[in-house]
Amino acid sequence: MSNFLTEKNDDENLPPPVEEKKKKIVVIQTSPTRTASTLLANMLYGLVYDVQQIIFLKFIESVPNYIFNNEITILKYHHTNIDAFINLYSKDYELYFICSEREEINKTMDKKFHNYRNVLIFKYEELLETETYTVEDIVNHCYDKIKKLLPQHIRLDKEKSTKRVKIMNELCEGIKDRDFSYYDHYYHIHGSHRGREHYGI
Repeated sequence: MSNFLTEKNDDENLPPPVEEKKKKIVVIQTSPTRTASTLLANMLYGLVYDVQQIIFLKFIESVPNYIFNNEITILKYHHTNIDAFINLYSKDYELYFICSEREEINKTMDKKFHNYRNVLIFKYEELLETETYTVEDIVNHCYDKIKKLLPQHIRLDKEKSTKRVKIMNELCEGIKDRDFSYYDHYYHIHGSHRGREHYGI
């Protein structure tokens, strides 16, 4: 009896188990240029946020900590070496990559990334609006795939996403004749943003 009590008391005196700190979620929209990546980024921001300016990274090293203040952060950049980002940030953050590629102009992601469980790659044609494939169709199609990729507790809003893409399209139309140096930070679009092959970007 005494042994039993002693063992019970020993258990009660054990420190509580240390809970593993939950990682914040970071979604990286990374693609080669000219693959509808700006549309994809705006769609993502609309799915997750009410109002949020696109955060565009030129470099992935030494990203300021304040960038990651939210429980879920979405970043856009054009360096498609996903492994480099994983090596730098996977220890502290739960990472997901949503990408686009365009085979017709040889703007593609490395084949190995198609097999990564935390990577989703869209074909350019899945993001290209036509007379029979509307913005609503694009958002609905992408929503289904993105929802399967991201943790289920993340609420995605198709209506807000559709609205944001449509406003972006209207702005693109309004600045299509302006010089590329004109830049809208919120949507991350430039003057002459579409049909800009002569800029080489």
